[in-house]
Amino acid sequence: TASVDLVDASQEERAQYEDFAGRLSRARLLKAIRVFNTAVNAYTGGWQPQLSLELALIEISLEAPTPVTTDAPRQAPVASRPQSRTEAERATEKTPAPTSADDKYVRAEVSAPGEPPVYSATKIHAGWMEILTQVNRYNRSIPPLLEHAHVRAIEGNRLILGVEDQVFIKMIEEPKRARVIEQAINDMHKVKLRIEVRVVDSVLAPVDDAPVEAAADDPLVAAGRELGGVVDE
Repeated sequence: TASVDLVDASQEERAQYEDFAGRLSRARLLKAIRVFNTAVNAYTGGWQPQLSLELALIEISLEAPTPVTTDAPRQAPVASRPQSRTEAERATEKTPAPTSADDKYVRAEVSAPGEPPVYSATKIHAGWMEILTQVNRYNRSIPPLLEHAHVRAIEGNRLILGVEDQVFIKMIEEPKRARVIEQAINDMHKVKLRIEVRVVDSVLAPVDDAPVEAAADDPLVAAGRELGGVVDE
């Protein structure tokens, strides 16, 4: 909000920071500061201390940019720092143009409980990065949410994604987002699945086609597992 001269950096880096600053309105910057400040003040400890900051980042990232308005005229563009060979090569790579998700895509009807998996969860897990790439072409705000979700199993035609916190269930299962994810899966694997998100004990456990159990609702059991205990049924 003041001057790039306050930044302790090289001249090339300062020019880059100045360019970045010109793309962000002061109103949006102040809102971002308030959102992050609220997230920090709301932190009360826990096993995932970064969660509140990650959610604040998602909130700011999903917001549509505000047109930049400044009182003073903008300065002439400053030449960017020279690209390294690797950066230059990346810049010349052909990247597929973003496409739009098909609003007419019809989601599959949810299969009945107990039905055998219609597809291999292991194959979905192995090609998850390609699916995320396709999702990003449709909607760039969804992949950051899916970084917190992991393929766990397929039950009937329901693809079970495991998360560590309840807050991600509503965000990922929101109908428009879920339809985009399901369409991307259909594009890559030619199979129609329905997304279902659950809080599980370990999102990084090995993926197989066996049903995945949800985390225990009993806070005592959850605390015992967190401390390394094993539930003996």
